[in-house]
Amino acid sequence: MKFVAFIFSLFVSSHGQAQDKPGDKLNLEILCGSGAQTSKDIQAFKIIVDLNDTTAISNKLFVGSKLEQVLSAITLRYYQTSGSFLLTEGQEKRIREISKFKDKFSLCFTCTFHQEGSVKRLFYRRNHLSSYSIIETFLSNKL
Repeated sequence: MKFVAFIFSLFVSSHGQAQDKPGDKLNLEILCGSGAQTSKDIQAFKIIVDLNDTTAISNKLFVGSKLEQVLSAITLRYYQTSGSFLLTEGQEKRIREISKFKDKFSLCFTCTFHQEGSVKRLFYRRNHLSSYSIIETFLSNKL
C-alpha cells in the first residue's frame, strides 16, 4: 500500500511540475494548414469576443488558461485603445504581468506567415508587432 501511495505522489508531483513551464509553447493557429483552419482553442475564445462579452474576457484574464490569458490581454488592450472599454487597476496590473510571461508562442497565419518567440517579446518587441497585430486583428473581427 505504501508503494502505491509513493507512486501516486510521484505522479501527482511530476504532473504538477510539468504544467505551465516557461518552455511550453502557446499555439496560436489562425487560418493555418489545410483549408485554413483555426485551432479549437482560438475558435472558442473568438466566440466570446464575437459576443462582446467583456465580463467573460475579463474573467479569463485571471482564471483562464495561459493562452486565454494572453488573448484576453490583447483583446482588452484593443478595447481600451478603441475607447470602448475602461480597464480597472487590477486588470491593468494583470495585463502587465501577462505581458511579461516567458512562455513561448508559435503563430501560424495562412501558409505565408509563421513566427515564434516569447510572450514578452510578443507584447514589446518591434519584430513581433506583426504577430501581435495579426492576433489583435483576428480577435477584433477585421480579417
